[in-house]
Amino acid sequence: MVTFSAHEHNKGQRPHGYVMVIQDEKKNRFGCYLNEHLRATDHKRYYGNGECFLWKCEWYDENKRTGSEGEPHQKERFKAFMYTGMNDNMVYSNHDFIAIGSSHGQNGLWLDKALYSGVSYPCETFGNEILNEPHDNKEKYGKFKVMGLEVWRVGALD
Repeated sequence: MVTFSAHEHNKGQRPHGYVMVIQDEKKNRFGCYLNEHLRATDHKRYYGNGECFLWKCEWYDENKRTGSEGEPHQKERFKAFMYTGMNDNMVYSNHDFIAIGSSHGQNGLWLDKALYSGVSYPCETFGNEILNEPHDNKEKYGKFKVMGLEVWRVGALD
């Protein structure tokens, strides 16, 4: 069942965006939603708007949530980190890296130009936690190697 069709109702174009999904060497899954396509900028200028967000999948013990006894029952859930309004540092990308969110020189999600490795810090733009599991629980950031990366366009087709 179609609930919306810009063509049939002549309502104009629906917005679209991009979902980036990353899986690291520890099988953590995380990424971002971007309201604009990625592009290389020659000068430091952020783009994107408050629709952008970071996300991660996290594991939790269903028994702890429900107060049940017995064997741990691990479940996975989606956790989103929405735009906080503290700054407008959504997306910055050039020929050397992609950075999503930023505060004090640290990015919520940063990927190198080869899309091989990255790092995640908490940042004010999205009020996020570290998106991947840090190698050491005392670390304030999470380095990772990209084992899989997909970008999906969502929304209306042009």
